[in-house]
Amino acid sequence: MTASKSGPRRLAIGVVGLGRIGRQHALIALHHVPRTDLLCACSPMDADHDWAEQNLVPYGVKIYRSLDEMLAHPGIKALLVASATKVHYE
Repeated sequence: MTASKSGPRRLAIGVVGLGRIGRQHALIALHHVPRTDLLCACSPMDADHDWAEQNLVPYGVKIYRSLDEMLAHPGIKALLVASATKVHYE
């Protein structure tokens, strides 16, 4: 990311996994990293969707059930992988 005439560029990201670590990373990206736009997140778990409805959706973050669905979201430039360690490679 480099600065342009209109100011510093922003990085549009998605979060993969909304378990304990994914939730922390999503909230940090959303509230504490000024040049990051959290566009979306994904998790197959109902409990994660319940949490996201309360904590992410009010800020315009779109929540998906699968990575494939999320990857179709327009504008994503980077992913923060916070899924369970055993499935990082998937």
